[in-house]
Amino acid sequence: METIDDLPKEKLRELYRLSLDIFVTTLESLEEVIGKKAPLGIVRLSSKKLGDHLEATLREKIDGKWTFKKFVEALVVYLNEIGLRGELVKASADEIIIRKHICPLGEAGKRYPNVCVYRVGALAEAAGKALNKAVELQHVKNIIKGDRYCEFVLRLR
Repeated sequence: METIDDLPKEKLRELYRLSLDIFVTTLESLEEVIGKKAPLGIVRLSSKKLGDHLEATLREKIDGKWTFKKFVEALVVYLNEIGLRGELVKASADEIIIRKHICPLGEAGKRYPNVCVYRVGALAEAAGKALNKAVELQHVKNIIKGDRYCEFVLRLR
């Protein structure tokens, strides 16, 4: 039996774009039916689940106990593994800045910019769970809004 893992890259990209299109179309439809705030609530709830998955994925990449720096280093490795060209810009004891040079949301993000809330929320959830601390995350530069890269500032609270 063939699985998704057996598909060529071009087909995987096509499926990814299709799934994003379905996701965004669903959010747009929800806005039409029940108002603008409801889809954001759904996106935030989904962010928690995606954050849990991301934290588990990153946990496999480190040895020993999580630290703020280990979390971000694992995140940058992961971003590079999935082709998003991650970069650690700055690291201090309580603040880290990372960049992502490729946006996985593409046209879907331009069509429905609030979808960034989903990705950013997932990253904050993953960091908070990994470190067992509150993490403030700011999305200060955004490819969808015309910047050359996405830049995120993570701060321990």
